[in-house]
Amino acid sequence: MISPRNFGNSDRNESLDIEEMSNDVIRFMDSKNMKQATLAGHGFGGKLALSVGCYHSERVTGVCVIDSGPLDHRYYEPHIELVSYLDSLANIDMTQDLKLIHE
Repeated sequence: MISPRNFGNSDRNESLDIEEMSNDVIRFMDSKNMKQATLAGHGFGGKLALSVGCYHSERVTGVCVIDSGPLDHRYYEPHIELVSYLDSLANIDMTQDLKLIHE
């Protein structure tokens, strides 16, 4: 269990930028040789866990958020990017002959 910057006994920093704090979590994971993790958080920790999942999706296998205030993620770049990927996947024509791909 970790505490984000400026919480508990963690380091103090003037910035509370959520992307920078997400990078802090990744640096912690790197220091422990953790390639991937499932993250959980309560309150602000839930928002941070979700942000790590958005900014570093290749490092996060799942996110569990408990009692995090409402936040509309639709306007954040990582969410917009994720939705575009999902839309692209949804529009793949799965009825085409796969033999054409290998030729």
